[in-house]
Amino acid sequence: MKAYTIVAAGIFLVSLRALGQSDRSGIQHENPYFAKPAAYSETFLGKAFRSYAMNLNSTNDGVVETTIAYMAYLRLNMPKAEMGEIGGAISKLAESGRTPVIRYKAYLASVVFESPASFARGLKPEYADSNEFYSDVAAQVQRTLLGQNIK
Repeated sequence: MKAYTIVAAGIFLVSLRALGQSDRSGIQHENPYFAKPAAYSETFLGKAFRSYAMNLNSTNDGVVETTIAYMAYLRLNMPKAEMGEIGGAISKLAESGRTPVIRYKAYLASVVFESPASFARGLKPEYADSNEFYSDVAAQVQRTLLGQNIK
């Protein structure tokens, strides 16, 4: 009887946790992918930049790709913030990233780092995921490059 009660309690606890996780996924879709820049304090930014710099060296491609997107987004929204070291790391990834996807996304981010003002009006304020953000950046880069060639 005692073993039965313990097993039943364990199953109950595991199922509660699973229910809680399913509710979280619904909430996640309602929130934007990137936090509003106003949510970042000076102290947090310093820690975030150090963490993001380490993430760019991750062996997990998804971590690297997401970090590149976050840094490009922050550069767009905080063009005066000191991100020289991270900008250099992203440029290096654009040249010698582990995969073609990382190199392409790093290239897009390096264009943002070089000229954040040229993206000021062409991008949305909120994104559902990093791929949507990269699509918008790529479209803006294409419009900018084609516009320069038309002169």
